[in-house]
Amino acid sequence: MTGLNFSMKLLDEKNIEKEILKAMHKHVKKYFKNNAEMLEMSMSNTLSTAILASPTMQELKSGRLKEELGVEFVNEYGIILAITSAAKLTVAFQKYLAAK
Repeated sequence: MTGLNFSMKLLDEKNIEKEILKAMHKHVKKYFKNNAEMLEMSMSNTLSTAILASPTMQELKSGRLKEELGVEFVNEYGIILAITSAAKLTVAFQKYLAAK
């Protein structure tokens, strides 16, 4: 039994490449849509953690800033809520633009 040898020549390489890129884009876009909300929430939590751990927040709660500003009580979660609601993060996938 002999093996089959053949070769293939692509007639329209650019169009094939374009179709492959479109298919990849469609798949990645679907994945992005499914996980965008999770990414947005994750970033909000990360921002909250960074604000709580920041030297400025620490100084405001119990340091020099508290004394200088005469602050008796710091509502750190109110501050975080104000910042995170003002800093709206939207995760979106860029539209695919096919090369002409």
